[in-house]
Amino acid sequence: MPEFLPAQKLVIQSNLENVRQVEPFLRECCNNMRLDDATYHDMLLALTEAVTNSIRHGNGCNPNKKVEISMEENNGQLHVKVHDEGCGFDHQQVPDPTAPHLKYQPNGRGLYLMRELSQNMRYADNGRCVEMSFRLKP
Repeated sequence: MPEFLPAQKLVIQSNLENVRQVEPFLRECCNNMRLDDATYHDMLLALTEAVTNSIRHGNGCNPNKKVEISMEENNGQLHVKVHDEGCGFDHQQVPDPTAPHLKYQPNGRGLYLMRELSQNMRYADNGRCVEMSFRLKP
């Protein structure tokens, strides 16, 4: 079993420039895990989308609000949570970006990508928290 601290956290201010802290944090958390490149890149893209959404849509780029990212390995999966201080949202009201009339829109695919790249995704705290799970190699 790879060595892994039970939970690791990163807290950032809601400034889009802080999204660049996601990759070193993920790399550090996954340092001793058996990950293929595809899984690592899926995690990185999904996590980057989640943090960007939290900063932009959740916290409205308010630098006085924070985004908390936490990771924990359990039962062969990496569980990731991204929590913001916004007012939340109803994910069921977000349009499907694969709908024909939205297909060529330049935005609106983040939630779709997160859902497709993770093994499991759910929302908590009235939409202020997204939780994703990624399967690790045995």
